[in-house]
Amino acid sequence: MAGIITEERRFTLSQLQAGIKNTLAKAWGGYLWVVAEISDLKLNMSGHCYLELVEKDEDSEATLASMRGVIWKNVAADIFDTFESSTGMELSPGMKILMNCRVTYHELYGMSLSIVAIDPTYTLGERQRQRMLAIEKLKEQGLFDLNRSVTPPVVIQRIAVVSSGNAAGYRDFMQEIAANEYGFHFELTLFSAIMQGNEAEASIISALSEIESRRELFDAVVIIRGGGSTTDLSCFDNYWIAAATASMSLPVLTGIGHDKDTSVTDMVAFESLKTPTATAGWLIDRMAEFDNELYTYMEFLKTTVSDVFNDEDRKLSESAIKLRRYTDRSIADSLLSLEKLKTTLEKDALALLERQMTKCAVLEEKTKHFWETGSRQASAALESKTAALKSLSFAALKREKAKIDNLETGISTFDPKRIFALGYGLIRKAGKRGAIRSVGEVEKGQKIEMTLADGTIEASVESVTRYQTTL
Repeated sequence: MAGIITEERRFTLSQLQAGIKNTLAKAWGGYLWVVAEISDLKLNMSGHCYLELVEKDEDSEATLASMRGVIWKNVAADIFDTFESSTGMELSPGMKILMNCRVTYHELYGMSLSIVAIDPTYTLGERQRQRMLAIEKLKEQGLFDLNRSVTPPVVIQRIAVVSSGNAAGYRDFMQEIAANEYGFHFELTLFSAIMQGNEAEASIISALSEIESRRELFDAVVIIRGGGSTTDLSCFDNYWIAAATASMSLPVLTGIGHDKDTSVTDMVAFESLKTPTATAGWLIDRMAEFDNELYTYMEFLKTTVSDVFNDEDRKLSESAIKLRRYTDRSIADSLLSLEKLKTTLEKDALALLERQMTKCAVLEEKTKHFWETGSRQASAALESKTAALKSLSFAALKREKAKIDNLETGISTFDPKRIFALGYGLIRKAGKRGAIRSVGEVEKGQKIEMTLADGTIEASVESVTRYQTTL
């Protein structure tokens, strides 16, 4: 039990609060330097500035403590001007500050910190420290150079754009792409995102995640926004945005608009450009380089094909000349062989005929001898045998003569004059010696000469028809 409550132990609420106020004044009555993060900041129309201050765990981001703060209007202007001129940034949520303040306690509003000064050098140092921590963490996790190791396609034409659709930088980018002097066409898909402030982290990471889930539809990612204050662009030093950028399987281009500094997101991107317009120029220049390479390859191919055709045409012409020479030589050799065969056959036929005639004469002499010296019966028999012998001789002679006639007929069959007399002719190209053996050797309008048995005809080819043959 709490025991008996005496009057000495009983307090009114105002008495309790007065006690707390006096205790705080004794313990923390002077001005203190306190480190905290701004989670919210509101500027009242009266000129007072009200802040929500927190302390977070660096690893888990969990809130460890929170308290209200106030900058009264009599010092607010000086604090804001000094901070902005020293850091190039405006006081904003998410910023860690070192403030000179004192603890105050109000019976209606509770405890708060009355801020009289803010050390800008601490915020600059803290921001740089956070940048370095983000860079070190990205390197430790193997993310820092990851996106630069992505192999981009030869042609970057299908582009996912992360930006605010209403931003001037986005409009500049679109105008530069549309007005490119080469007339190149790009397929641009906007993934709208908040590009500054507390909501930027979740918005940009969400856009990148959606692009990654549809990565087969794109060749590259572009993150762009126009210029702004250092505070406006500070979200791009955020570890999580940089990690999401570095982890993309597509090459990421940044055109964030930093004039003096390079953000951590710029550092991990495949290519970092200063402005949205410069980013568009990079894409156009890369396309132009590919177009020039393509033109160079085309010219090389044309030259190579032309050289091949010329070489093959030369070889074909040489082969045609060799073929004509071989054909003419073959015809001349064949004619010479026929003449030699004819002469040989004539000599052999005459020699055979002489031998048979000699045999006949000898037989005739023998027959006469037997006729004169033999009896009538022998004479009759001899006469009979002589007649039979003559018959055989004439038959043999007739057969030999038939062979000779056949040989002469065969020789005369191949006589060019006889072939020409049958209606055949020798066709040559006008002014050329070699005979034309195929319709493939002439073309329409070509002059030709036809040699017949009794003269030569000059003509022009009206048409060429090749017969289909079956092997």
